Amino acid sequence: MGCGVAGDLLHLQLDIAIDEVVIEASASLKERAVLVKTGTSLAQRTADSLDLLRNSGIDLAQDAIETGHQDRREGEVRIGG
Repeated sequence: MGCGVAGDLLHLQLDIAIDEVVIEASASLKERAVLVKTGTSLAQRTADSLDLLRNSGIDLAQDAIETGHQDRREGEVRIGG
């Protein structure tokens, strides 16, 4: 009789262990899903920003080449008097 009770409890312990593994795996998958969604969202925002720049007429390469053109003028020196 004692063996039957121990066998029944072993079965329950095995069920609990399996439930814990499934729950842990499920939580891990949810964390991965959040990371994928975050990465997808970041990629979409980047693409939207690039589309906005293209549609606004801003040429990033040309603007980078011509930066500082306002600093090439002659300076004025004022003498107080």
